[in-house]
Amino acid sequence: MTTSVNATAYPHSSVDAVMSEYGYLAEIRMKPYFMRANVSYPPKEVVLLATKEEKALELWARSEGEFKFIRSYPISKASGVSGPKLKEGDRQVPEGMYRITHLNPNSQFHLSMRLDYPNSYDLMRAAKEGRRNLGGIFIFMAKHSLRVA
Repeated sequence: MTTSVNATAYPHSSVDAVMSEYGYLAEIRMKPYFMRANVSYPPKEVVLLATKEEKALELWARSEGEFKFIRSYPISKASGVSGPKLKEGDRQVPEGMYRITHLNPNSQFHLSMRLDYPNSYDLMRAAKEGRRNLGGIFIFMAKHSLRVA
């Protein structure tokens, strides 16, 4: 993302208000990636694949059929080391495929997205291992960086 939202200028924005302000610009920037992947814009579904070793966040999407790779973003800041997130507060970033479940239009960052961590696979593993309090994950995009927390 190349533009930044001043959080104090939009202290009580809704997702619809931010979309009306920036949706067109996002479409101009993103639509060519979707066209190259032969996925309609906006897609029906989007998933993110985060990998720590490669320090990358991949965007995958589909309109129908199989998910297709759209593009990759370098991760500039993330806590933890290689390996799964096991519990809240372990400062680990989960590795796997996650869906965006919530957008925060009042974030101090350009874009703030809540992911569906823990997903059903994470919950199943935690139950088998007797773990609780898995925590949650947000992705923040600033002017020139991506941060996972």
